[in-house]
Amino acid sequence: MAGPDAELDIGLRWIEARQALDVELRFARSDQNIDILGHDDDPIAVDLKQFHDSAYSADEYAQIVTRLIFDHPKVAKFYSDSRKRAPNVPLHLRLRVDGPPSLHTIRWELLQDPDTGHPLTTSADVLFSRYLTDPGYRVVPWRSRQATRALVVIANPRELQEEGLRPRGRKLAPVKVDLEKSIAEAALKGFQTEYLVSGGKATLANVIRRLGEAEQQVDILYLVCHGALLTDVPLLYLEDENGNADAVDGRRLQEVVSALPVRPTLVVLNSCQSGGPGGVLMSTDDGVLAGLGPRLAAAGVATVIAMQGDVTMETARLFSETFFAEMKNDGLIDRSVAAARRRLRENDRDDWWVPVLFSRLRSGRSYFKAEFTGNGELLWSALAASHKTGNLTPVLGPGMSDELLGSRETIAESWTVQWQLPVLTHNREDLAKVAQYLRVQHHSSSAVANQLEVYLQEEIAERIKNAAGDPADPFHGLDPQAKPGESTMKAGLRQLQDDPGNAYRVLATIPAPLFITTNWTGLLEQALKHNGKKPTTMFFPWTDRRRWPVTKLVAEPTKERPLVYHLFGRAEDPLSLVLAEEDYLEWLTAWVAKKGLVPDIVRYSLVDQDLLFLGYHLEDWEFRTVFEGIKSIPSSSNLLAEHIHVGVQVNPGGHDVEPEAAQDYLESYFKSANVGVYWADTRAFLDEYRRRLGIET
Repeated sequence: MAGPDAELDIGLRWIEARQALDVELRFARSDQNIDILGHDDDPIAVDLKQFHDSAYSADEYAQIVTRLIFDHPKVAKFYSDSRKRAPNVPLHLRLRVDGPPSLHTIRWELLQDPDTGHPLTTSADVLFSRYLTDPGYRVVPWRSRQATRALVVIANPRELQEEGLRPRGRKLAPVKVDLEKSIAEAALKGFQTEYLVSGGKATLANVIRRLGEAEQQVDILYLVCHGALLTDVPLLYLEDENGNADAVDGRRLQEVVSALPVRPTLVVLNSCQSGGPGGVLMSTDDGVLAGLGPRLAAAGVATVIAMQGDVTMETARLFSETFFAEMKNDGLIDRSVAAARRRLRENDRDDWWVPVLFSRLRSGRSYFKAEFTGNGELLWSALAASHKTGNLTPVLGPGMSDELLGSRETIAESWTVQWQLPVLTHNREDLAKVAQYLRVQHHSSSAVANQLEVYLQEEIAERIKNAAGDPADPFHGLDPQAKPGESTMKAGLRQLQDDPGNAYRVLATIPAPLFITTNWTGLLEQALKHNGKKPTTMFFPWTDRRRWPVTKLVAEPTKERPLVYHLFGRAEDPLSLVLAEEDYLEWLTAWVAKKGLVPDIVRYSLVDQDLLFLGYHLEDWEFRTVFEGIKSIPSSSNLLAEHIHVGVQVNPGGHDVEPEAAQDYLESYFKSANVGVYWADTRAFLDEYRRRLGIET
């Protein structure tokens, strides 16, 4: 099992009016539950001319870019403190540059440690990437397998052998196809590799066709071609079907990649080689293809490696071979790039800094295995026994209804943009923080609830509109004027009836007398009824600002008549929901003060039953708040350790928590080794749950 690691974000946001960079900082160690933020109102002034003037001296350039960042006192101290907090673990250093393309032409890879003067980007314990994120970017789905299949495209248009291509008067040399292919073959040894090489094969149409074949999904697109920069957008010189030059606008490539149902995990952009000074083979495109990195990231590509300047053939060969060999070990892209750069330095390659990594991966991990992080077979065996005996209490989170209502992260980002809230970039997906800002801005405790009702109404009406031409869509033909809760239940019922693997349909087969939920919907009750059960619904009355429905238990819950206990309210009554930061604090206070109102079976089951957490991110407010509530129950510390507890991580690729760190965190929290984290989404877990237990739905 790999050890823990840490994350350091340095966010640089361009302020046009001041010609300067605003600075946001964040350090996190998930294995120690550390999350520290920093911000400074004193921006960093930028003079791009000084970089241009020192472009031919890597040493001088490195000093300039290092002073730019670390002469800022707060940044220097934050970096130094972060290194001290992570002395023996890898530090993912993510530089997030938000601004015009000219900022991405800065050679950030030449950054040096302010104390030692050593290059940061070749360090074994500092894993550097240019991290790209924006609410408008396409989502990067997490993957459960290592990259195995590559597509190599080498374009050598006919004009290069004849009169030549001369963008802005600069002649482009013929591509050394055999040499380029041999480099790709050596680098991609062990991968299933296909080639579209010259002679009218390296066309945009062929690339799109091959990337669109879902049955043989391409994980890596390795592209070798000439490029040119005629505006701020690079051109790629691919081929048409006759082998002639086809100048593809970078925006066009971004569009077609964005439209793909499944996009590559990695795109490698290599400029072509020609004769350089002294007969050395090197590229002559001045790294213009690197300008495509941010565009492909926006289109939903997880990682892009490009050359940000002219690079020698030997450097390209050494980098590629080392990178792909390292990547096959564990799928950690930033670690593999650091290892490849380090090899270049060890071999005295002056252009070691030229490869640049653009990344959408917060952890650097390109895939997560859909499995338990440890003791897998033991945990499955224990879960099977708990299922059969009914000694299992499912605790359901917000991710259970993302497909129908949209995720908490999507709502948070939408509100941040709509209301122009002053939320730090890395908090834009945190609904509790965003809702708190919105509540303060409106000076009203009901503002967030009202805005949520409006949001759900508009979003579901839009879903119904978009489903008009698709009878298979669960929202097809529904009334756009109906209340959101009504439409959600109808769409959920269709999914329940049509899909044997529907999460609620599977959950309804668990012979448990109690289901606890922080989810906003009544989809679970609907599924239980569909399964022939007669559930009772109750709510924890956490706030006195609304009147709660009075429900009493007339008999002890059973597997035929289970209790569904809602901890955080329901969407039909927005004022009952726990949304903003202060709501979570109020909830915890009420959980202790009103413990007499909580049914005995709920309090008993949370500490003296096996628990199955579904639909949570492990760092969510919901998850942490429920944990704190459990800890407040008398005797919890002793009783919890006697049972197994399983957490299923939703969309692990989009969050900072690493599998091993999450495992360690939960084991220390429950003071037990009988804890498991299944690293996949809820559907993947329940599919295996059904298969292993032989459940028929």
